Amino acid sequence: VLPPGHQYVQLDGEVVLVTGAAAGIGQSAVRLFADAGATAIIVDLDAAAAQSLADELTQSGLKAFAMPCDVSDTQRVADVVRSVISDFGAIDVLVNNAGLFSNIPLIDVEQSFWRKVMAVNLDAVFYFSQAVARESMIPRRKGVIINTASLAGLVAGPDSPPYTTAKHGAVGLTKALAVEWAPYGLRVNALCPGLTDTEMVKKGWQGKEDALAQRLARIPSGRSSTADEQAAAIVF
Repeated sequence: VLPPGHQYVQLDGEVVLVTGAAAGIGQSAVRLFADAGATAIIVDLDAAAAQSLADELTQSGLKAFAMPCDVSDTQRVADVVRSVISDFGAIDVLVNNAGLFSNIPLIDVEQSFWRKVMAVNLDAVFYFSQAVARESMIPRRKGVIINTASLAGLVAGPDSPPYTTAKHGAVGLTKALAVEWAPYGLRVNALCPGLTDTEMVKKGWQGKEDALAQRLARIPSGRSSTADEQAAAIVF
């Protein structure tokens, strides 16, 4: 991660919408985008946390605005996208980062939980990507979409069938959109983080400390990554 104040990319005038932006990788990405000069739209289910982050950044002289949203609600997604475009003219960068981590054996997964994981980790990527591309990026022939997938979108591990399935889907959707929208000048990429030190991940591994230790032991560096490290890749 580059030192504070080091501008390795300039995004003055760009409008960046980040989902799941009030904590973890999303929050770190918002901070870096705003620091690079972008107008950061903080989309999160936690309205209070999103507004607190927006207030903090605004008080520091940066441009940030909070937009409460349940990313699995198609109507709310459409409303958020239209509102941002109405207020700021366009959406130049979309980061589909909202996620729900699960660490449960399939035999214990309730159908309602399966659908919830799919709705947040995969369906929301479709909802936001379609809305933003249709309403802003394709007409302007300009835009970048970055989907936060996971190492679980490339390989499988134990006790995570819903999460692994959804993230494989996110990777597949990324590939499909990259091909479909390239003629319009859009770039679509996915970030596939490995084990990352965020509150969501910590909560997912509670009660499974031995398994977590085994997971860490398989990482050559012997440690998990940080949210700031993952965010730096997103902004790049």
